[in-house]
Amino acid sequence: MSRRFVLSRAFSGEVDAGSPSTMRSREGFRMLRPGALRPRRDGARRDGFTLVEALVALAVVAASLAAIGTLIATTVRKAAGLETRLVLVETARAVEAGLADRRRLEPGSFGGMRAGYRWRVDAVALAEPPPDPARPAAERGRPARPPLAIVIRVEAPNGQVLRVDTARLGRRPG
Repeated sequence: MSRRFVLSRAFSGEVDAGSPSTMRSREGFRMLRPGALRPRRDGARRDGFTLVEALVALAVVAASLAAIGTLIATTVRKAAGLETRLVLVETARAVEAGLADRRRLEPGSFGGMRAGYRWRVDAVALAEPPPDPARPAAERGRPARPPLAIVIRVEAPNGQVLRVDTARLGRRPG
């Protein structure tokens, strides 16, 4: 059977130096003999922590730190994704603002690069709606402006894609 000794707060004067349950180590700490932490007959315990209590506390602290580390890593990853999404939206807005006005906008495709983000615009003529009998007679003879479906696609260097679908009135034929 091995002997166990537990450090106590004896150096602060809580354990009687002359007690047969204590002894001094080389460093000057008082150490309790194995049976010294058993409850006294009057039911009171001695002060101090057992090794099991210290290990449980250490495990709780380790689990808490692991959870906090996971939370921080997730937050950093989502912040980077949010930053990429913000740049994608800014690029799409800049491309949309730079589109030609409806008098010069024609069906077709074109693209480019902006700040390392590849973008592409596709303009496709939508089917013309049937004539509206409710339109004034003066306007019935004039052709309507055919709407164009505009698709703006922006791709980030990491592969994330933003697609914006909108419509614009095209130029009046003739």
